Amino acid sequence: LEVKTLGGRLNFDVAVYHKQTNRQIINAPISNASGYNVQPINLGKLQNKGIEILVEGTPIRTQNFTWSSSVNSAYNESRVLDLAGATRQLVTDFNGGGNEFLGKLFYETGMAMNQLVSRTYQRNAAGQVVLTSNGNLQGSTVNGLPNGAIREVNFGQADPKWTGGWTN
Repeated sequence: LEVKTLGGRLNFDVAVYHKQTNRQIINAPISNASGYNVQPINLGKLQNKGIEILVEGTPIRTQNFTWSSSVNSAYNESRVLDLAGATRQLVTDFNGGGNEFLGKLFYETGMAMNQLVSRTYQRNAAGQVVLTSNGNLQGSTVNGLPNGAIREVNFGQADPKWTGGWTN
């Protein structure tokens, strides 16, 4: 819906959508023996629904000067409906070998797109990170990592539901 008023000096634009995407292209991890880490395949069925709103105005318009301003906002709700029978699919791995943020983005059936999953530390009942007497993370080493850091936690959707901006 688009409405222009006052000779085009005050405008409103509202868009509502409900879209289902079949065969979404997702980079699926493959054996790196081929020389590649991922292969794009069409396996996702996704749903997006939301609303976008724009209000723009021109408070001053003269022969030598024009001032226009606009405000926009959008709300999007996404859902992974199917992953060709799989329940979880890695989208990307951030800094997999680094030591700061070791996060991954997953598509997971039934959940919003881009679920942020990361390792977290073993904690005691008071919420403190459990350390050994010499200051290392508590636990044995598994695959070169301290056992206390192996547990992965889903922190929720990485994408914002609301976005917006102002142009002046």
